[in-house]
Amino acid sequence: MRLLTVRLTFAALMALLALSACKPTNTAKADETAGASLRVSLVKPSLSLEAGSLNANGQIAARNLVLIGAELSGVRIQSIYAELGDWVKPEQLLAKLDDRVIKVELRQANAQLAQAKASLATAQADATRGAVLRKKGLVSARDVEQIQAALLSAQAQVEIADAGKAAAALRLSFTEIRAPQKGWISARTAQAGQLLTPGATLFTLIENGELEWRAEVFEHDLNRIRVGTVAQLQTAQSPEANRAPQNDAGEIVLTGEVRSLGVEVDPAKRTVMVLVQLNWLPGAEQSYGVQAGSYASGRFILKDEPLLTLPSAAIIERDGFSYVYTATANPASPGLYTAKSVQVEIVKRTGTRVAIAQSGSFAFEASQSVVASGGGFLVDGDRIQVVPETTGTPTASAPKL
Repeated sequence: MRLLTVRLTFAALMALLALSACKPTNTAKADETAGASLRVSLVKPSLSLEAGSLNANGQIAARNLVLIGAELSGVRIQSIYAELGDWVKPEQLLAKLDDRVIKVELRQANAQLAQAKASLATAQADATRGAVLRKKGLVSARDVEQIQAALLSAQAQVEIADAGKAAAALRLSFTEIRAPQKGWISARTAQAGQLLTPGATLFTLIENGELEWRAEVFEHDLNRIRVGTVAQLQTAQSPEANRAPQNDAGEIVLTGEVRSLGVEVDPAKRTVMVLVQLNWLPGAEQSYGVQAGSYASGRFILKDEPLLTLPSAAIIERDGFSYVYTATANPASPGLYTAKSVQVEIVKRTGTRVAIAQSGSFAFEASQSVVASGGGFLVDGDRIQVVPETTGTPTASAPKL
């Protein structure tokens, strides 16, 4: 009986020792997971070939402006025949100047030309008689030379008078201000009764009525655009909106093609200007439905390109910027990771996926894994526990203790 009691006591002691040996290991495991703020799953970006796009903003402006002034100065404007916003044709009369003085000058030039021609006729007759008399020996050679000199002088006087008449006629034509080519009158400073000053601009013409979109594109995105790339714009509604295609938001939709890429980077914005030639509205003659000087947002339709995409839930928006969280293994705590925010640039949103930039200041590598969701609850340096991704949208949860 005593031997049985000793054996039972020894077995109890051994069980107690085994329990004590196991307890520190369980406590250590609990301490490791207790330091994690969240249990998260990670996801890697997907690379897919899609038709890309690039968003941009910019001003709509005239492709070319023609400044129309007067060749005369010190002359008053008599009449105005064109108003702001008029569509004009080549050689269309825009304004008429007071031409009374110049008409008098032209009459005087005509009279001087007639007088010079009469003198030339007399000199030609003298030259003919002189040649006959010289053959008969009735005049000297010196007299003949004088007659020829008078003829040459008379001819020169006719040339001078004819040039004076042409100058007066040209000045008279300058009293009519005409459009050098077709286009829209975008500005008019001419006023009836105004006394012209040298170099004054009376009308500003949008050449051929052509407008362009001067889009501002970040320098690291410029290599994605080529001459001929199609662009789509959305602008605010205008008086001609009833004739223009509109989207669901009631904005006018315009199309165009890139005609030129800028060669200088704005040092403040780090952007480059891209010039887009806009297309006329379908069924609307010489109309875009918008005015020069307005502001428009739009996008460039790019060719198929590899896009790096992440689930929308992985993107964190803070203070107008986009971030994702990466997880770095923590050597001091096996099984735990350290969260770090990384700024990214959104280039496209498609359904539940978001495409991020692979080049530029915020380029992201396809090999990096990010927190699939719940990043809004993290800050840099948080310790997280990584769990396998579950079916459906992954979620973050507090670790089990």
